[in-house]
Amino acid sequence: MSSIPQKANERITKGIRRFTKIVANAKSKDVNESDTALIIADMLVEILGYDRYDEVTTEYLIRGTYCDLAVVEDDELLFLVEVKAIGKDLNDSHLRQAVNYAANEGIDWVVLTNGPVWRAYKMKFEKPISFDMVFEADLLEGKLKTSELVELFYLLSKEGAKKSAIEAFDHAQGIVNKYTIAAAILSEPVVKCIRRELRKLDKGVKIAEEAIEELLKHEVVKRDLVDGDKAKEASKMVKKAARKALKAKHENA
Repeated sequence: MSSIPQKANERITKGIRRFTKIVANAKSKDVNESDTALIIADMLVEILGYDRYDEVTTEYLIRGTYCDLAVVEDDELLFLVEVKAIGKDLNDSHLRQAVNYAANEGIDWVVLTNGPVWRAYKMKFEKPISFDMVFEADLLEGKLKTSELVELFYLLSKEGAKKSAIEAFDHAQGIVNKYTIAAAILSEPVVKCIRRELRKLDKGVKIAEEAIEELLKHEVVKRDLVDGDKAKEASKMVKKAARKALKAKHENA
């Protein structure tokens, strides 16, 4: 993740500490969706650094229906914010509504929040349209340190938008994840390496690379990491990178 400018770091840190108390109090009172939206609008200003009057839009109209909030900078719609009441657990039906808004408007990013929980989603304009959750931050659960929350909120901040921070974060997540690591483990160079290490135990034992690969697929690596669309996509990416590296090696030889 790119370094956070000091001014932004200080503002986000201060804002998180302030609004952690505010959302906890609001949750104890079980405030309604409208009042939750007011808190979220304040967080967009005080934590993320957007201008209340020029860059934060309420009730954004999209093809005859309204999204709760939208963040706009220099006439560019950065992301939509779908707000649910602070006492509601976020679920797929809430996400589908927000995603439909984004699909209709051609927006890459959607934020779904109930105040304490913030989820950022990346739209994938394929057929059919899909989406991936890029991160989740929870102000009240306590699993993340303040510094970790600052890093995540920075991705949505005005300063982060100027540096395309969330795009860079998403790209990194696409490389370092359980699917690509599983694909790397199953790659030819790693299988060869495992075979070499096993032969050190007893050079007289015959060990086929195919047997190692089968063991990895069926008994070592979790099934969901080698099957399915994400696993196939990760495998293609690892193989493509290997071919590219081999080609570069031959060209430089």
